[in-house]
Amino acid sequence: MPIYFGKEDNKERSIKLGQRALSMIMANNTKRFSPEMILEVYPKVIVTSILYMVDEKRYSSIAIIRILAHMHANFILFME
Repeated sequence: MPIYFGKEDNKERSIKLGQRALSMIMANNTKRFSPEMILEVYPKVIVTSILYMVDEKRYSSIAIIRILAHMHANFILFME
C-alpha cells in the first residue's frame, strides 16, 4: 500500500497507486478498482495493526505509530 505524506504534488500519485494496490488486494487484478474496496480494506488494516500492538505481537515503536498515522491520512485522502 502506498503511503500519503501530505504533499500536494504526491496526492494524485498516491491515489493512483492506492487504487491499483486495493484492486490487486481485493480482485487480484490492478484494473478492477471500485470505491467500496476502500471501506473494506483500510479499516481492517488499521485495526489489525492496532490490535497487534495492543496484544504485544508487534513492538509498538514510534515507527509503527508513524505508519498508522500515514495510513490514516491515506484513508482520509481516499474518503475525500
